[in-house]
Amino acid sequence: MFIFSQKSSRDILKDFFPKGLPPEKEEEILDKMIDLLQKRLLLRVADNLTSAQKGELDALLKNNDPSEIGAFMEKNVENMEEVLSEEIEKLKKEIEEFVKAE
Repeated sequence: MFIFSQKSSRDILKDFFPKGLPPEKEEEILDKMIDLLQKRLLLRVADNLTSAQKGELDALLKNNDPSEIGAFMEKNVENMEEVLSEEIEKLKKEIEEFVKAE
């Protein structure tokens, strides 16, 4: 988990959970949400990277070193915080719509 290694990022998503979930269920759902957000971020960011940057990112992903991947993203994506916030908001809206439809 490269993007959400900081506690504050996990807390942003956790605050969105319904109350009363067992801790193990919260963690399971949170891990799935983080995985989904990371995939969305990678797809969105990849569109703006050069071929060389894409190759570098691919190598970092294969090594699976969260700190290196995070450093790469911060260095090569000038509006990373904004992109992350936008993707979090999109996911929150999708979940709200899903819950309302139930």
